Amino acid sequence: MPDRLSPFYAELLQYIQRDVEKRMVEEGFDPSYDRTFRQFQDELMNILQSDSNLSEKPLLEVVDQYNFLVGSRGALHLELKLLDALPLKDFVSMGLGAYFPRMYRGLPRLYAKDNPSFSKIKGAFSHLPSLKKVAVEKALYSLYESCLPLKGRLVVFTWVIFDGLGDWIASQEIVRLLKETFRQIDIQHIVLMPKRFQSQVESELGVIFYESDCSLSLLQEKHLKIFAEADVILQTPTFYPHTQGLMDLVKKSNLSVKWEQVGEYGFGESSWFHPKSGHYSMGLHFLEKGILTRRVHANGFSSLKNPLLLRWLFGMQDPGPSEIEQYQRSNHFHLAYLKTVIGGKIYLHALLKFLERDDRPIDLCMPDLGWFVRYCQECKENGLSCLRQTFGVKQIEVWHEETVYIEQIASTGKVVRLLHPGALHHRDFQVTLAASEEFAAIRGDQSFSEVVCANKTFFYDSSPHARYFVKDLAALAESRISSHRGTLLCIRHMVQAGLSQVQEEDGEWIDEVHFQRSEPFDWFEASQQMGMALQDPDTLAGFKKFNRIVSDELSCNRFFVHLIKRAFAHAKDPALAYLEEKQLNLFVMQRQSFKQLIQNMQLLLLEKKE
Repeated sequence: MPDRLSPFYAELLQYIQRDVEKRMVEEGFDPSYDRTFRQFQDELMNILQSDSNLSEKPLLEVVDQYNFLVGSRGALHLELKLLDALPLKDFVSMGLGAYFPRMYRGLPRLYAKDNPSFSKIKGAFSHLPSLKKVAVEKALYSLYESCLPLKGRLVVFTWVIFDGLGDWIASQEIVRLLKETFRQIDIQHIVLMPKRFQSQVESELGVIFYESDCSLSLLQEKHLKIFAEADVILQTPTFYPHTQGLMDLVKKSNLSVKWEQVGEYGFGESSWFHPKSGHYSMGLHFLEKGILTRRVHANGFSSLKNPLLLRWLFGMQDPGPSEIEQYQRSNHFHLAYLKTVIGGKIYLHALLKFLERDDRPIDLCMPDLGWFVRYCQECKENGLSCLRQTFGVKQIEVWHEETVYIEQIASTGKVVRLLHPGALHHRDFQVTLAASEEFAAIRGDQSFSEVVCANKTFFYDSSPHARYFVKDLAALAESRISSHRGTLLCIRHMVQAGLSQVQEEDGEWIDEVHFQRSEPFDWFEASQQMGMALQDPDTLAGFKKFNRIVSDELSCNRFFVHLIKRAFAHAKDPALAYLEEKQLNLFVMQRQSFKQLIQNMQLLLLEKKE
């Protein structure tokens, strides 16, 4: 008598059945809408429930079919399924083309450390329904454009960390944008600010200074009262470590408050702002919401207020147009807002190569001189000059407060001054950037926004935490300005310099950064290639084109407006929030198309308006 289904094969088939069911949930396949998977599920169930004898041949066929289905539904398949759900023609036909999520870098992957040809999508990005929801948010939320709240209270909450005032500047820009839009809304700004920045910001009711501890104990009753009376709370851009505790405190007296969180650039891969988190992230990835853009107000040196810079550049506190013009004819001036040693030395050598044939003195405004001090110490320990070549430079002068430090490079040549005025007020930062010639150095989210909006050729000195943002920056450049080879070379070297600082990962599965950073990187050769490329006008034109693409197509300003309009609409009418969620679920589970989602939401909002 033939053998029945063996325990081994029964266990194997049960495993396959469980895995198929798991993939149905994770990838958002509704069995009633995915015929191939439904047939395969039915076949598995029939085999497992059959009382008849079974040979091994059909079982092997089942396994082969499983391998084929899983193989065809891997990482690339998930991206294709996501793109299939978001037809560009539907976005365009419905007037939503500006919100189409263009994929320049795909879903984040991990790679087998011992065999990088094997990869898998990061866990937080493997759930198709979550990906679809995040991908349509900008388009969906734009439908709330006409929902202007007549009254209400909004609190913008910001935690400023110790590395600079970027969080403060970003939140101020967001508050300004929202106040211009929502004239009838009472908008309060509560900020936790390191005390060392106290002299650089205007004292306001909502600014709370702290030494090192940023716990909830800093919040007084008056602050908690402001939170408790809010209809909507927007927390941005840095994730506050005590968020849950603050939410619990607020909800004791206000259960209906809407709480929105929007993270800093490139943090869509963090544990706080990934697609399953329910939060949002600014940045250039197609699942992120773009970058903050702003109007450029500064008029160059005529608006400069910093007394040290005024004295060093013009020899007076109130230079007129003729003094400014004379200085600019006789000198080069560049903003060099740098942080890392490798970024600083690449930028300095690239700039000197760029201007090698020009005999005019060069002034670099360096708000942070720490990198140069560390670099000089590194050179001293190795018995080297701070410049690998002379580049026609006679000496480098470091101007700090009332002291000038000089390093002799050659007997003749031009003078390079590194001017260290200390931390600049945001207004003076904008002035020096506006006055800077092409090839300014920047180092963070908000200085990136500033340089893009000022449309300057730039060097981005990135830190390890910004590695995903710079990868998206590079992917955007590779896709959109590929004809500008010099610009691509510069951006590739910027990215490589940033990634070279990322620490090596442990574990079986690692980020691709591990392989990128392990490639040989000659910083001096990179700087010389960049300097030569910058001498080509096409390289500068490529940067201009890149800046226009970012500022015109990848601004998150309207997203903030739409997010807050939607939040107030949901706070006022909880039934609307429920109905939107219902429509979204139909879309993410493949029971209606993107076009149907938008049409149904348009009708729903129209009914609510009437």
